[in-house]
Amino acid sequence: MQDWASKSAERAFFPRRSRISRQQGFSAILKHRAQTTRWFAVHVQSNLAGCARLGITVSKRLIPGAVDRNRIKRMVRENFRSFTRNGIEADVVIRLRLALKKKDFPLAKAELVHALNAVLDKK
Repeated sequence: MQDWASKSAERAFFPRRSRISRQQGFSAILKHRAQTTRWFAVHVQSNLAGCARLGITVSKRLIPGAVDRNRIKRMVRENFRSFTRNGIEADVVIRLRLALKKKDFPLAKAELVHALNAVLDKK
């Protein structure tokens, strides 16, 4: 059995430089055409920041509970981390299009990975 200290050392983090804030222009990126799946819309714009940056929008109208919204955001961040290791330089905004239930997470993860592959391979 692992203790708490070893588990926290294994946790991944999402640094500030890898995030897109509202001031940096969600709206400019959202104007670009999106790669859509059943649950997500993935908007991409190349950047000069030297690293991939992520923005996530999950509407309260779709997911009213904060716990559920945060769970979806964690899932999106974890999928995005695997792409940042590939040296991609792009701003990516992922928008939730349809309410996502907990039982649909495995399928949604697979669709998100497929959409990210499709969009980021073009860049």
